[in-house]
Amino acid sequence: MLARFECPYCRREGWAEVEVHGVEHEIFDSFESAYYYVLKRVKITETYREEEIYREVARFMIPRIARGCSKKRLIEETSKLFGIAEDDIAGILERVMVEIGAYEDGGVLVT
Repeated sequence: MLARFECPYCRREGWAEVEVHGVEHEIFDSFESAYYYVLKRVKITETYREEEIYREVARFMIPRIARGCSKKRLIEETSKLFGIAEDDIAGILERVMVEIGAYEDGGVLVT
């Protein structure tokens, strides 16, 4: 999973490859189930500059925008593929759309 961070020293933004290890516990209550999670370990395995991740994600998005992919579908697919939260992907998509002159028309991306 990739998570956005801001360096406390230089204030530059970047991305961290994060491994999260934990245990899932299921609680049963009649017909409904509830879950809670206990984190055992969180490890940062790699860090990337903002521009590195942006370029990789943009390279994936641009051909799909050109084919008229829906905004919702593009955000969902990109989020799953790169392991980045959908809100962060939406922000990257906005930047990509500005760069290539794309716009949204009824939920479909158009160049």
